[in-house]
Amino acid sequence: MEITKQDIKFIVLFILILLGKFLSAQDSFFSNHHTTSLYNNPINTGLSKNDWRFINNYRCQWKSFGEPYNSYFTGYDRQFYLYNENISSGLFFIRETSGSNNYYSNNISASLAYHKEIKNDTYHIGIQAGYLQKGINNNNMTLPDQFDMSSGYFNPEFATDDEIIRSKMSAYVFNVGLGFSKKFNGKEFTIGYSYHNINIPVSSFINLDYTIFKKNALFIESKIGLSTKFYLTPYIYSATQQSSNQTTIGTSIGYIYKHDQLKDYDITGGVYLRTGRLKFNESIVLSAGVEVSNFLVGINYDIGISKIARMVGLKNALELSFIWKGIYSNINKSKNKCVRF
Repeated sequence: MEITKQDIKFIVLFILILLGKFLSAQDSFFSNHHTTSLYNNPINTGLSKNDWRFINNYRCQWKSFGEPYNSYFTGYDRQFYLYNENISSGLFFIRETSGSNNYYSNNISASLAYHKEIKNDTYHIGIQAGYLQKGINNNNMTLPDQFDMSSGYFNPEFATDDEIIRSKMSAYVFNVGLGFSKKFNGKEFTIGYSYHNINIPVSSFINLDYTIFKKNALFIESKIGLSTKFYLTPYIYSATQQSSNQTTIGTSIGYIYKHDQLKDYDITGGVYLRTGRLKFNESIVLSAGVEVSNFLVGINYDIGISKIARMVGLKNALELSFIWKGIYSNINKSKNKCVRF
């Protein structure tokens, strides 16, 4: 009796569905925190040296296991001034697919943030509201009682008594964030806290009582000038969601190969360590990026270092990002508030 890789995929998928309380209770994840900052904390809406930003990010993981788990992020945010007060708005869309599209998730969210500058300090507050939709394509799935003992394969023609209560679910999500930025001695520093899923939305395929867990997240980032050409951008991000805790810490170094007041010409490279109480996602993240004028292209590569990742072959993940930034037209009206990305 032989069990193929395709059969293993079906078994693993069903096990994950049975763990629906845990699966449905977790949020999306990206390694490129700069590109997906709108998702990490609503205060990041408009928190840049630009009138507007258009962002695209693609993540591919678990490819060595067969069909990869794909995540797509598209976002847009813009600064505008109302009675000389900086108010920013943004919108992002996240789509995730897995296992020949057996599982999919869509999240569309809108953000609003207010940035108040007092001398060299800036205070931030942000709110976010979104609509989440998840689903399973039952047509591409076999269940445990469809296993044919005589052939050693799953047979979709077999009748099944196993049943998933529903193949689709949807919910509204609400997040809030607070933050503070400061400049001193040629350095820039930002700290932000966010509280996600404050309405405790229901999210499960097998039980209507399962909900998306609340999430508390904290980030700290800074920009430290080393010379007229080089700078460091240390970063820490920590999120706790029920029993899961994830922490990312590291830094990147940037080289300014051309100085321009309104446009950026940088090359960056960095390394980060991601760890937590659930060791499944523990990895080292390598990043690199280049910015020419108002266009930035980046790449992140996750190297799995946990025992679980090595054991089942879920070793690496790849992220590609693109940012198109508008020129900052209010440079004389309000100073740059934070680290620019």
